[in-house]
Amino acid sequence: MAVKTDAIALTPTWEAYTGYAETAGPFENQVLYAMCRDNPAHGDPYVTAGKITAIGRIYAAAPERGAGSGREPGSLSQAIAVRLANSPLDDRLNAIAFAERFSKANIGQIVEAHRLLVQEVALATRGWSISGDDGAWSPRNQASFASKYLHFHRPNAFPIMDSYAKAGLACAGLKGPFGTYEQFCAGIARHVEGQDLSWTPRSIDTHLVIRGRAHLDRTGSLCRQCGVEFVRRPRKAKAVVLNSG
Repeated sequence: MAVKTDAIALTPTWEAYTGYAETAGPFENQVLYAMCRDNPAHGDPYVTAGKITAIGRIYAAAPERGAGSGREPGSLSQAIAVRLANSPLDDRLNAIAFAERFSKANIGQIVEAHRLLVQEVALATRGWSISGDDGAWSPRNQASFASKYLHFHRPNAFPIMDSYAKAGLACAGLKGPFGTYEQFCAGIARHVEGQDLSWTPRSIDTHLVIRGRAHLDRTGSLCRQCGVEFVRRPRKAKAVVLNSG
C-alpha cells in the first residue's frame, strides 16, 4: 500500500502538465494538455474534431494520411468526431482516473480504450473515404495517432507509441515484438520495472525517443546509445541492360 501512496504522490497534476516545461516538454505540449483538460468529453463533434486535428498535425500522425479523398466536403476529423460522440470512449476514459499511472494493474483498461479508438477511427475512415468503395481497401492502422490522442487526455496512463519509441525499447535491450499497442505497453511495463517512481509516460517517451533516433540513425557502424553494431545488408547489383542493336 505504501508504494501505491508514494506513486500517487509523485503523479503530476494537470497544473504540472499545462504550466511546467519540466513535465510537459515543448510549449505546444502544454497547449495540447490544456485543450484536453478543458474539453475532455467527446459529445460535441466540433470540439472533438479540433482536438483530433491539433494533436494529429502537431504529432505528425494525422488520420488523413493514407485515407484518400472524402465523399463529401466535410473533413475526416469531423467524421471521426461524429462517431466518437456516439461511442463509449468517454466511459473508457472516465474509468481511468487522472491520478492513475500506467501500471500492470491498469494496462488492460489502457489497451482496451486504445483498441476502441483505433476501431472507431477505422470505421469512420472507411465511411468517409471514396477508397472505401473498394471492398479490398482497408484504412491505415492508426495505432500511433490513437496513443498520442489518448495520452493528452490521460497523460499519466497512456504511453505514446511511434517508431522512435519502439526503437528506443530495442535500444534499451528489451526484446520485442512491439508491433501492437498491447505489445508496446508490455515492453514499457518491463522497461520501468525497478525505476524511481518519479517517471511518467512523458519522461519515458522523451528518453525512448532520444534512444530511438540514435538507434535508427545508421550513418555510423554502431548505435551511439547502446553500442550495438548495425548489420548492413549488401546492396543488390543493378541489372545491366545490353543494347542488342
